[in-house]
Amino acid sequence: MNKVAMFLGALAFTSVAANANTLTNISNDTAVQALTNGQFLIHLKFKNASSDWSKFNYELKTQAMDGPIYKCTNIAVSSSSYTVVEIGQTESCSQ
Repeated sequence: MNKVAMFLGALAFTSVAANANTLTNISNDTAVQALTNGQFLIHLKFKNASSDWSKFNYELKTQAMDGPIYKCTNIAVSSSSYTVVEIGQTESCSQ
């Protein structure tokens, strides 16, 4: 089973801004899969909703498999279709 899908499935019950399909949609997104390829998934954390509630913002944090290098990426999910609508710039971040 896809490592992202397993982790995101566990989070499905804890996300306050997601319906049952949101985390599955995020894990199945090809751009998200490319971000997590060869990486350990540290967390997918709900950050906030946009001011007009048209999208929900999440932080995807990964760690390189060969060292302590952490990367964070902001992901926006549509509040109506619950699919990924925007992936921000990936940046180094702290543990």
